Amino acid sequence: MRRLIRFPRISKKTFIKIIFLFVVFFGLGFVLVFLPAKRLMASIKETIDEARALVYVAKQQDLPHTQEKIKTTQEKLEKTKKDFSYFSFLKFIPLLRNYYLDSEHLITAGTYGLQTAQIAVEALSPYADLLGFAGEKGSFVNLSGEERLETVILTLDKLTPTLGEFGANLKLVKNEVDQVNPSRYPQTFKGTEVRSELLRFKELVDQITTLVVDAQPLIEVLPELLGQEKPQRYLVLFQNDKELRPTGGFITAYAIFRLEKGKIIAEKSEDIYLLDETVRKTFPAPEPILKYLPKVYSWHLRDANLSPDFYLSMKQFEEMYEYAGGREEIDGIVAIDTFVLQRLIDVLGPIPAYGIQFTNEVVEECHCPQVIYELEKYADQPVGYMRTQRKGIIGVLMNAIMQRALGTSPGKFWPKLIETGLNSLSEKHIIFYLHDESAQRAMEKLGFAGRIRDVKGDYLHINDTNFAGAKANMYVQHQVEQEIEIKENGEVVKTLRLKYQNPEPPDDCSLERKTGLCLSATLRNWLRIYVPKGSTLLEAEGSQVEVEAKEDLGKTYFEGFFEVRPLGSAQFVIKYQLPFKVKKGDEYQLLLQKQPGTEGHEYKILREGELIEEFKLTTDREVKFKV
Repeated sequence: MRRLIRFPRISKKTFIKIIFLFVVFFGLGFVLVFLPAKRLMASIKETIDEARALVYVAKQQDLPHTQEKIKTTQEKLEKTKKDFSYFSFLKFIPLLRNYYLDSEHLITAGTYGLQTAQIAVEALSPYADLLGFAGEKGSFVNLSGEERLETVILTLDKLTPTLGEFGANLKLVKNEVDQVNPSRYPQTFKGTEVRSELLRFKELVDQITTLVVDAQPLIEVLPELLGQEKPQRYLVLFQNDKELRPTGGFITAYAIFRLEKGKIIAEKSEDIYLLDETVRKTFPAPEPILKYLPKVYSWHLRDANLSPDFYLSMKQFEEMYEYAGGREEIDGIVAIDTFVLQRLIDVLGPIPAYGIQFTNEVVEECHCPQVIYELEKYADQPVGYMRTQRKGIIGVLMNAIMQRALGTSPGKFWPKLIETGLNSLSEKHIIFYLHDESAQRAMEKLGFAGRIRDVKGDYLHINDTNFAGAKANMYVQHQVEQEIEIKENGEVVKTLRLKYQNPEPPDDCSLERKTGLCLSATLRNWLRIYVPKGSTLLEAEGSQVEVEAKEDLGKTYFEGFFEVRPLGSAQFVIKYQLPFKVKKGDEYQLLLQKQPGTEGHEYKILREGELIEEFKLTTDREVKFKV
């Protein structure tokens, strides 16, 4: 017989007390938790909306409105901070403590960030019209382009103390953000990216802080480099990236520019072959040229950039340049490639120079921008009867670009030109080698000097050299896949797969041709793969010569050679072991260094078959993950 469960009887009075306690409990919860939480969420939303409005206004280059938005965003953030402080008891609850502290760090970082923005706005105010900010009339109204530059140079020293304050504030922002741990947050929450956004934000703060701190020494010497005290003379080398060489391209032409208190004077511009003909000393060709560049037995200025490290290549260039009849005293060397010219035309529009209207319109002759086609016509077929007609087209074109930039309203072009310049520097389409040691160190810290970096952890730099005497790199597509295998004992074995493909049919590249260009031709590629020093080669395939392991620049590199024909492809696969082990729980760090003159090869990074990251390598990049 089933036994009935009897519940204790509750008196009416007790029942009323229980109901009352429930009402009080939920009432207090509603008043003390729910309402403050609701108020806090509304406050956070208002602050975020105001911050987004601030970013939008700043992008519109409206300085007065930007200053107003900084103030209103600060007010909104202060209210959020006050509403958030109500929940300070959460820091004593173990499960919630870390999330509370993370939020506190982000709010404090926001406070410092807005203070930093205010410092920046105040520093930029004197240069408002130069930078294209609306509503302000600074020091540049009614001045010519050269007078504007002169004013900038003469007042740059006033920015140095501000940069120190700016950098100090950014370090405070970074210190707060560094204490936030993205790994304790989910990948997504209600369809919104959380962890990846936090990681991107931390990376952005790191980059900006590093840029400002590292730029300060350069800003201090910039007036001198721009000719404030005495004229400065720079040799500008044009590297043709369509015929890729270790530092960005085959050296096609050169120009001498003099900077003198805001004035930029193009003193000379010539074909590199003309300069090479004046070199009085014969330099024997090094092994790679003898081995891979047909019928060349001497080392010339045009082939001096054999080292992937731009500093060392320019040291070699200057050693040869000492014996050139056309030698000029210079204060440094700047290298640019075709991407710089294309981007400048994107901003400024068509540029008339040398009897040609240079544009970025794609032409049928090469399925490429017209400016590239004209430059390749200039660079192609370097024989004597043509060379006498080949004046300094690069210098003339660059001079025409400068005249266009300086001869218009600053607000029209200069902000975009500054952005274009910074992007070209970070992507290594402009590289500096300076005689001033402090300026050179600053350029190296900023990543603007084309140096091969010393790093702890894993490293990869793929360096291609076109030894064909043709412009085959215009069409060749690159894909890079690197798979990382971490064994139980911590050993790291890596497999690198490189694929090269030319989808274009061949051009007529015979010596007898009278029209057309030799652009789509067989690529004769000398390949060097730089990895951590002490790495061991395990397997290699795809090279037409035996792959060798050598040492250079504090790295081990694996050297091979192969050809890529028009409408053809080639694959190079290499397997190697790193010289160190990793431990479980460690952060794996891999630095990928981009070769100058490349637009952005397709990269895939995998760990034991699982995709970690996929991207175009447009700048040097770090890949990190937990072991």
